[in-house]
Amino acid sequence: FESLAGTLPIDFGPASAAGPAKNQITSATGTITDQPISPGKYRVTASRGPEYTIVQKEITLAAGGKESFAGALRQVLDVSGYLGADFHQHSMLGADAPTSTIDRVISNAAEGVRIAVATEHNVVADLEPLVKEAKLDDELVEISGDEVTSDAAVIPWGHMNVFPLVRNAADPRGGAFDATKPPSTVIDSVAKITAPHVVQVNHPRAWNIGYFDLAHFDASIGAGTAPWYDGRFDALEVWNGRNVESRDKVRADYFSLLLHGHIVTPTANTDTHGVVGQEAGYPRTYVSVQNSGKVTGWDDARTNDLVHGILTTRDTVLTNGPFLRVSINGAPIGGLAKAKGGNVIAHIVVSAAPWVSVDRVGIALASGAVIEKKISLKLTKSGETSARIDIPIHVTQDDAVSIYAAGDEPLSPVLSGDAKEIAPYAMTSAIWIDADGDGKSLGRTSP
Repeated sequence: FESLAGTLPIDFGPASAAGPAKNQITSATGTITDQPISPGKYRVTASRGPEYTIVQKEITLAAGGKESFAGALRQVLDVSGYLGADFHQHSMLGADAPTSTIDRVISNAAEGVRIAVATEHNVVADLEPLVKEAKLDDELVEISGDEVTSDAAVIPWGHMNVFPLVRNAADPRGGAFDATKPPSTVIDSVAKITAPHVVQVNHPRAWNIGYFDLAHFDASIGAGTAPWYDGRFDALEVWNGRNVESRDKVRADYFSLLLHGHIVTPTANTDTHGVVGQEAGYPRTYVSVQNSGKVTGWDDARTNDLVHGILTTRDTVLTNGPFLRVSINGAPIGGLAKAKGGNVIAHIVVSAAPWVSVDRVGIALASGAVIEKKISLKLTKSGETSARIDIPIHVTQDDAVSIYAAGDEPLSPVLSGDAKEIAPYAMTSAIWIDADGDGKSLGRTSP
């Protein structure tokens, strides 16, 4: 609810709640009835995440009066082949977040997050029973994880997520890893679990809780120089919440890892501790999977499919709004492109819901070069906006590239905050370029 024409701002209460909070109402059912607000003029916006249209209406509410507002939110953004996930979230179970567990579930469903991972600090939580209780299991899957948080260790080394996990109900912390141990011990413990798991470095450039900052990561060697540094992680949280300055720095770290043969998958997650101002799924990670249909009846096979997408296919799109489909000389995101004579062509499709504005697309090479082009998205018959562009790339040696799309018009009023923090942005995981024809590039072969 935006107050207009001098109407006093609405404040429904703490930003950490679903339902009425600050100037928003987050609904599990899509229906809101008899919510009292002061007389005045308002712009009301209904949204359900970046895959959907928004509906807006200006209303003038007289004292003692009533106004109704109904609209259909249509899913128009084509993300077939992918599932949108948020791999880093908190609730009151993690000690430093005020959001209740049911409000965390509702906030995910309301923003169109399909896969949410509960990553409390040194606690394994299982929120899936709440999803079923709220009758949201057609829309959302909650997977258990653990944010291994080393703040209390003798030598703090940062935070890492491990997922998927099975909560141990007999353990007070659900079977969480011992975060007082060095990262090598934690990763050794993960390796002993038979099912495949993801180890993700969280907010690596978050100073006193950032793995790369604490390990004195050296881009010239693609590794940390602290004696306890362990490079056996699978995913790197390139984009954490609203921190876009850190995003750019960690993208450079990601490229440094690739240049030194350390193949990891980039992710984007909210690290949300609240609801309003830390909306679930802004940003999120789209992971290429075999089955991208409804999540009804989710089982271990589909969890393994998701993990395979992170560990092996490595085809991800990090975004708070736009979506990217890319191939280079026939190789998909996460793949290996052959560069005859050092020349390749990137075929890029940028798409977005109509309320998300994108005006440029770029190619960032791990070796340092950046190619950027202006684009104009046009409305399609399906209701999304889209643009196609082919960009030639020349390399002189094996390299890797990430494609990005961006705009400067903020995602308000769906999101609130600093305009730069909520400007549309998306980037892909790497496509490797084989310049010398030996069938591999920077350690990557065809997945």
